[in-house]
Amino acid sequence: MLILLLIITTISCKKEDPEINCQDNIQIEIQSTTDAPCGTTSGVIEINPIPNIEFSIDGVNFSESGTFQNLGPGIFTITAMDQDGCMETKKVTVFSGISLVSDVMPVIETTCAISACHVSGEQSPNFSLKENVIANAPIVRNKLSEEAMPPNNTAGPELSTADRDKIICWIAEGALDN
Repeated sequence: MLILLLIITTISCKKEDPEINCQDNIQIEIQSTTDAPCGTTSGVIEINPIPNIEFSIDGVNFSESGTFQNLGPGIFTITAMDQDGCMETKKVTVFSGISLVSDVMPVIETTCAISACHVSGEQSPNFSLKENVIANAPIVRNKLSEEAMPPNNTAGPELSTADRDKIICWIAEGALDN
């Protein structure tokens, strides 16, 4: 299954040689992206091959292969480098199919945006508003990863591992308003 890509491009040159002009030397083109359902590592990113160009998904280990497999949902930075050290990067998202409206907000509304927790007039932020969930996604991810939220002493329902993973997957994909 192919998924919509969120792509951002940056061009740079690592060489300090004034004779080398890195402008527009490399054009990374995504051949295909395969999604990875939440909790799996079945995602794949394939780059159209370019002669004499090496690719990396971590910015350190380069190879001639432009295929990256065993990816979970998330945003990945693909780097292409030529023999002169000129580089181009592209951010590519592997999606899980988790939606804020359909999957995340129902969980938050029943476990977080409840009386004595994250609702209007209680603890801040008010998670009954999806814009507050989006704006606080990095903090939510950290608290969920640490298993610090919801706290064990809350009167509300416990957050299941599956629901925790849904929220973390959604955040890994960029906390989109979807």
